[in-house]
Amino acid sequence: MRFSEKQRKWLAGTAAFLIAALVGFSCLFIVTHAEHDCVGEGCDVCAELEACEAAIRSVGGAVAVAAVSVVLWKLTEAFCLFYRIEYFIDSVSLVSLKIRLDD
Repeated sequence: MRFSEKQRKWLAGTAAFLIAALVGFSCLFIVTHAEHDCVGEGCDVCAELEACEAAIRSVGGAVAVAAVSVVLWKLTEAFCLFYRIEYFIDSVSLVSLKIRLDD
């Protein structure tokens, strides 16, 4: 399925907002329920705290992977640009300069 540029930007913005909301609400829940009256084994609040911590950890891992991917992409792009420039600079010949070799 092909999306237009406007649709892709909207989807990216929506995804970023949802991830930010997930992290924000998870942090808010952890802060507000850190000092709760735990009933011990099978505490629902403790289970939810663990789920919130896992969500934050997984988003943090995904952000790290995305950051590394962007850095590698930019390095590859810079290397390819440099290689292309070197390739075109070194490929100068008499024919490419349109020099006639009349005797």
